[in-house]
Amino acid sequence: MLPLSDAQRRVWFAHRADPDNPAYIIAACVDFHGTVDPAVLDRAVRHTLAEADGLRVRFVEDGDQLGQVVDAQDTWRIAAHDLGDEPDPATAAMTWMREEARRPFDVRTAPLFEFALLTLGPDQHRWFLKFHHLLLDGYGINLFIRRVSEVYTALAAGAEPGAAWFGSFADHLAADAAFTASDEFAAQRRFWSERFADQPAPTYLDGGADIALEVVRRTELVSPERTEELAAAARRAGARWYTAVVAAVAAYLATMRGADEAVVTFAVTGRTTPLARTIPAMASNVLPLRVPVRRDQTWLELVGEIRGRVRELVRNQRYRGEDVRRDLIAPAPGRFFGPIVNIIPHDETFRFGERTATLHNLSTMPVDDLSVVCYPTQGGGIRIDLDAHPDHYDAESVATHQRRLTRLLDAIARDPDSPVGAADLLDDEERHTLLVTRNDTAHPVPDGTPPELFAAQVARTPDAVAVEHGDRTLTYAELDARVDRLATRLAGAGVGPGTPVALLLERSVDLVVAILAVTRAGGTYVPVDARYPVARMRGVLADTGAPLVLVDARTHTHEVAATTPTLRVDADAGPAPAIPDFAAPRPDDLAYIMFTSGSSGRPKGVQVTHRDIVELAFDRSWESPAHRRVLMHSPHAFDASTYELWVPLLWGGTVVIATGEVDAALLRRYTGRVGAVFLTTALFRALAEEDPGCLAGLREVWTGGEAGSPRAIRRVLGACPDTDVVSVYGPTETTTFATCQRLPRDFGDGPGVPIGAPMSNRRAYVLGPGLELLPDGAVGQLHLAGAGLARGYHDRPRLTGERFRPDPFGAPGERMYATGDLVRWLPDGNLEFVAGSTTRSSCAGSASSRPRSRPPCSATPRCRRPWSPCARTTRPAGSWSGTSCQPRPGPAPVTPGSRWPNGRRSTATSTPTPARPTSGRTSPAGTPATTAARSRSTRCGSGGRPPSPACWPCGRAGYWRSASAPGCCCPGSRPGVSLIGQRTSPRRRSRRCARTWPTDPTWRRRWSCATSRPTSPTACPPASSTWSSSTRWCSTSRTSTTWRGCCGRRPAWSRPAGRCTSATCATCGPSVPCAPPSSCAGRAPRRPRPRCAARSSAACCWRPSCSSTPSSSPRSAHGCRRWPPWRCVSSGAARTTS
Repeated sequence: MLPLSDAQRRVWFAHRADPDNPAYIIAACVDFHGTVDPAVLDRAVRHTLAEADGLRVRFVEDGDQLGQVVDAQDTWRIAAHDLGDEPDPATAAMTWMREEARRPFDVRTAPLFEFALLTLGPDQHRWFLKFHHLLLDGYGINLFIRRVSEVYTALAAGAEPGAAWFGSFADHLAADAAFTASDEFAAQRRFWSERFADQPAPTYLDGGADIALEVVRRTELVSPERTEELAAAARRAGARWYTAVVAAVAAYLATMRGADEAVVTFAVTGRTTPLARTIPAMASNVLPLRVPVRRDQTWLELVGEIRGRVRELVRNQRYRGEDVRRDLIAPAPGRFFGPIVNIIPHDETFRFGERTATLHNLSTMPVDDLSVVCYPTQGGGIRIDLDAHPDHYDAESVATHQRRLTRLLDAIARDPDSPVGAADLLDDEERHTLLVTRNDTAHPVPDGTPPELFAAQVARTPDAVAVEHGDRTLTYAELDARVDRLATRLAGAGVGPGTPVALLLERSVDLVVAILAVTRAGGTYVPVDARYPVARMRGVLADTGAPLVLVDARTHTHEVAATTPTLRVDADAGPAPAIPDFAAPRPDDLAYIMFTSGSSGRPKGVQVTHRDIVELAFDRSWESPAHRRVLMHSPHAFDASTYELWVPLLWGGTVVIATGEVDAALLRRYTGRVGAVFLTTALFRALAEEDPGCLAGLREVWTGGEAGSPRAIRRVLGACPDTDVVSVYGPTETTTFATCQRLPRDFGDGPGVPIGAPMSNRRAYVLGPGLELLPDGAVGQLHLAGAGLARGYHDRPRLTGERFRPDPFGAPGERMYATGDLVRWLPDGNLEFVAGSTTRSSCAGSASSRPRSRPPCSATPRCRRPWSPCARTTRPAGSWSGTSCQPRPGPAPVTPGSRWPNGRRSTATSTPTPARPTSGRTSPAGTPATTAARSRSTRCGSGGRPPSPACWPCGRAGYWRSASAPGCCCPGSRPGVSLIGQRTSPRRRSRRCARTWPTDPTWRRRWSCATSRPTSPTACPPASSTWSSSTRWCSTSRTSTTWRGCCGRRPAWSRPAGRCTSATCATCGPSVPCAPPSSCAGRAPRRPRPRCAARSSAACCWRPSCSSTPSSSPRSAHGCRRWPPWRCVSSGAARTTS
């Protein structure tokens, strides 16, 4: 009994897991161009099979033993089928062969092959071949047919066939077994471990799935002229024609995924020896081809890059792709690494006697997403078969992908020197759909401002209930009277057009009165939540310059109210004063300034005009009677309150103010009293898990703010048959809501919840890095234009210019807002949310995503370079990733709340901001409760504290470094996690650090902005907290900082723009050593620190010996120019550290 080869074992176990899947069958047909002798063909096939032992085996399972035995039985035959009487013989033949190819084998019986000869006419014959993949792969079936054609030609001429040239099957199995124990196997495993050490996720075009039982195929023929142009372009890069095809596939995949690299599944023969190349057997392999794709590189450069990477892959092709997928690729659906590229570089034409025959593949390798199969045709062209998984693609979508790939091939052929990013994937029809059809959202809205429209509503329905809070109600007339009284008092206090007025109020009727009164007086209201930290509240007041704060009975004693002029809203009882002649606000005047949470940086004050509120309030979505009674439960500093207040009031409805925090019990109490409510995604999910039936009393539930949960949606729809769920999206900068979709009752099991299409008078674009339109399915940044666009950020002109850009697709002067969120268009015209702008980024992921603001570390002197877009990891939010933004060479990190020398307070925080809150379930995203919940959640340490007293923040929120060598905690990882992401014991970590990293007093400053894998020999050296060192480096930042070392002295660090400097200890001077106090003794490092060459002092300061200029110094691995040797300032002895 012979053993199975490694490739056979993989197929065996895959087949046993899914025995009815035809993906493990390889079928083909040979189309004879003329007559064929069936008897000679039968003799030729039998002769060839007698030479190929590996095709006549049967598989044996004996307990735990699995083997194969060569079967000497000769019971098979070539079946004959005459289809000449069919109306369309060719179609009938193809139908029969495809049906036969889907019929599985019983692997316990032999033979595992079948043949048939189909007669379509007098001179039309097709030979059908079918093998199990346990026996043969695509390369092997080519060998088999070639040998059959040779034997047939000899027999037809009456001669004896030539000597067999098949290799020994037993020798092949022995060589395969020897490889797994060889040094070559270890070297190839090392190659793949290094290439995929960061464990990227598969980059499927539309998500991986189980192996398809059948595929959707689309065939494209490239003309001989275009093929020659492609070949000529590839030759300029030293490559062959198929490399240009791989370049087109990689560029298309990167564009559609919104990534700066592509990982394709590259099919190889798995044969690297002369013996293996002559064996008709199963040896093929699929491996990941990782290709960096830059928009600014030319096609020639990309082809050249792929040529080199393919050569590396081919040299290491015997290492099984299944092992790479299991060990080095992030867990994800699917079986492979991305779309499959299968190149068959030879013409599959054979000679049978005096006539020729052409091989046609009827089945290819298993498909879990897309498969691209290319091979040359007889006329000199290229045939490209695009096979797609039917669960993800239909015939129309496959044709669309094929058409776009062809456009990229045309771009390579026409101008290989053009940039990759300049290729246009859209035709005129697609462009019209994206710009016009999907943005046809025109809807009339009334003229006027919110105060004017409210006054008109008061005149229409004076006795209708406008506000309801518990047992207290106000009609429109009563509310209008209170608004007039407060507006008069505001005008008397100097409030006029554009005057900011802070609202430090609790959720109540007084809040509604205050908002209406400020807008009627022409002022701009600035919501301030009483739960905010005092420092944040003072910052909001200082940024806006609000001269007045409105308070109520519960907030008038607040600390902020004690130092700022205030006005009590609830002290307006009594006769109405004379109403002054208010200066009516204009539509383009500011209505409010609402500050973002600041969880991703300094809070931004979003300026919203009166026109923006009117556009939101009169959207066609609110025509439903459900929005006549809206539950107002969001904090007024949260932009959802704009919908909760203005929509019901301007439509003549009622604002129902919640009497407490929203939970299932409160919603049940409001059954029948509220028609619609907006819930953040986190709150909606919590309610769906706890009691989905609590929403049954509502007619519409709007939810958004984060990526939605399909499970939560299904639970609510199932429990509330009369309630509509609407998925909504909109940043504060677009006046609360921008897109929405009413979810169907049969909402399925898709990967996410769509965020819908643009709302009334709004437009949405999905754009690439160059602001180019992206087609359906391509991941890009969402840009919003049209109505509701805020004026900008208060007192932040630079940031306003970055995010509010000119609209290249609109009328002159129109703007669009760059959300930073990654989305893609779905075929039905709705948007699908892919990744948020505040998603944690990683330099080793698969999709690019710029944060809404720079990470805190990029604003500190500890970051090596300013923020740059990194590939976003596709790991689920909250899971650990071995990457982070790591500090640059320089002093120890600035702690939260400390100040730079210029007086500015550090924006660094000691805790991270996860993608979603982990507590505070009943608070909307962005509210103080939720922000506090986020700040309590940390990946390093407990409760937002360092893992140990000997740790300090690295400058990016939530990342800590250990002050002891055994911790070896690299940035972005947790204590107890080694450089490669595996948990290690303290003793083992000590050995790792002691073995790997040299002792160097500058180790704290030698980090890099890359993955947590060491990029230099000093990425994670042993700790020494007693050193107060100085350094020099090149920087373009003008920021300076100081750091107090453990010794209590203050080394001053300075880095002027554009030049290298070396700083000295500000206290000790250039020649006085910094002696550590005795308090440092308890934190001494495990390894001895370097001493002076003369060993005169154990506490001398080391400083760099700077002798070269930046322009003449070579750049080191640390990103600086020539890391200089160090010398002891107390003795002057030079010493070079390792």
